[in-house]
Amino acid sequence: MLMMDPRNPRPVFPGARIVETLSMDEYAKQVSAVFLVLLLLLFGLFVMSLERVPGDTKRAAEQAGAIQDAIRSWNPQFLDSFARQMLETVGWQGSEVRIPYEVESKGLQRGFTLEFVDPSWTVHPLPPDLKKFDQAYTDEQVMHYAYIQVENEYLRGRSAIRPPATLGEFAALWNGLQQDLSVSVPVDVARSALIHAVSGNSPSEWVELRPITGPPGGQRLRMLFRAPTDYEWKDPERLFLKNPILNGTTYTHIYTGGLRIGAQTAQDEREVELPVLTKRVVSFNGQTAFKKAFGTTWRNGSFSDSFPELERESSVLLHLSILDATRILDYIALRPTAQFEAFGVKIPTVKALTLGIPLLLGVQFYLWSLLNALSKNLAKETAFKGYPWLGFFEDTATIVVTNLTVLLLPPFVLGILLFQEALSRGRIWLWFSFLIPLGLSTVLAWFSFQSLRTTRKTLSDHRSN
Repeated sequence: MLMMDPRNPRPVFPGARIVETLSMDEYAKQVSAVFLVLLLLLFGLFVMSLERVPGDTKRAAEQAGAIQDAIRSWNPQFLDSFARQMLETVGWQGSEVRIPYEVESKGLQRGFTLEFVDPSWTVHPLPPDLKKFDQAYTDEQVMHYAYIQVENEYLRGRSAIRPPATLGEFAALWNGLQQDLSVSVPVDVARSALIHAVSGNSPSEWVELRPITGPPGGQRLRMLFRAPTDYEWKDPERLFLKNPILNGTTYTHIYTGGLRIGAQTAQDEREVELPVLTKRVVSFNGQTAFKKAFGTTWRNGSFSDSFPELERESSVLLHLSILDATRILDYIALRPTAQFEAFGVKIPTVKALTLGIPLLLGVQFYLWSLLNALSKNLAKETAFKGYPWLGFFEDTATIVVTNLTVLLLPPFVLGILLFQEALSRGRIWLWFSFLIPLGLSTVLAWFSFQSLRTTRKTLSDHRSN
């Protein structure tokens, strides 16, 4: 028996309205199912974003291994070598101070001739982070000296930076090398020198310098060019800043010579120091010198910038030797990959990005398609009053929850994954390429939100009728 629908003159079979109503129910069921899948997927991706990415651990192990390789071929004079090369590029051949001087000291009751090392130059200032590494010959050096010295016979050998023993020491060394180092050369020597006891209580004595006019006589004293020590910086008198003979001129470097009088005892040791005016000839980056010396291609910058994966993975390994830290990172990288399980499917956390982006965008698109179709069909269907899904409820709490889930959570979780990936790879161009999937996710979230809001309003109108 045929029936007539007053709104539609076309004849319909009995039960056709039921079929049409069930069709709307099926739409609603699919929307709720896809919404549940979206929630589960977002939760899984968020949990995986909190996991350590095994790929990062592997790259951290590779970076630690490369550092260990550099340590094996350690050259303690790598800064000196690079500075010498830089001086050769600017054509500097040696010290500009070549006039020999003669000194006669009342306290010593003798005269001696000063000889200046040629060439004479320093890499100065040495970054504070490197001072603790400048102790390769601590038993033979003046304490606290903080400069790199090429010719340093008085201090028993060239200044050297010892190889870092731990991963934390390497991080401090690398950060210290980050700045530019200046190569300074002497241009003028003051008229007066200070003679003082290295040990003992003999008073200091200022003496005048006299250029040698005849054959050099007396004891010869080899003068070595250096930067002031920490101790001297703390004592302005030692830096010649208060002596009236120097006319208030600020001298930044010192010529130093060691002298022993009589018996070879500590009480007979004297030191002659002359203030020196200098000029900067050339500057170079300490990290560039390191890479040149050890054949690495690391990026200049802080330790976290140059070794991002190693910095993140080694927070509890800094006190270990670089070799031990490398072995531990290698072991962690070879462990079974962490997994997230959903509906019996195990997804490796390392695949969170490669699988997560297309899967999340696909679920978002499917949800929007169903909501869009539902909202359009509801405009024609008045018999459908609702379905027990929280997205159709009219109380404020459920509206806020569903709106946040549909509109904000997908771009937020995806943004976290993309941010982690760009940060771990350290490539600026990734930040721009990742804007495409993030923007697409945001657009789909907005469209889904609009369709959900339209559906909710249409259902509200149906209920009121």
